[in-house]
Amino acid sequence: RRGARDHYLFNVAADYVINGWLVEMDVGTMPEGLLYDPELKGLSAEEVYDRIATGLRRGRRLATLRGKGLGDILGEPLPGRTSDPVDLDAFYRRALVQGHQLHTDRQRGLLPAGLVQEIRALAHPPVPWDARLARWFDEFVPRP
Repeated sequence: RRGARDHYLFNVAADYVINGWLVEMDVGTMPEGLLYDPELKGLSAEEVYDRIATGLRRGRRLATLRGKGLGDILGEPLPGRTSDPVDLDAFYRRALVQGHQLHTDRQRGLLPAGLVQEIRALAHPPVPWDARLARWFDEFVPRP
């Protein structure tokens, strides 16, 4: 999920998310100075990363169990696991289409018709504008 993002900042973003979950589930007592911000509740690690990356002033005050500015990452990412950053729109579109496909394969009828129509529209993206323009020219502009 980290993709091409900075591994230290992405780890910090994931810490914010996980610590938020632990606080929400009331798991133990959080040590003083760890990464927790109630404003980040409900956000994904990618969204928290974006907020941290745009507000690096906040990043200078980051603290882990090793101390301020020191990460708690154990080494580099695993070899062979590098990938392009995930486009969240494409990820959600793919997930919705796959979920709809699983839903229809089982012949279940519990989805609202409007939602089914929107998901089907995601599976067939609109024709690019230049292709539509070329079709229009072919149809309405006479050839010499």
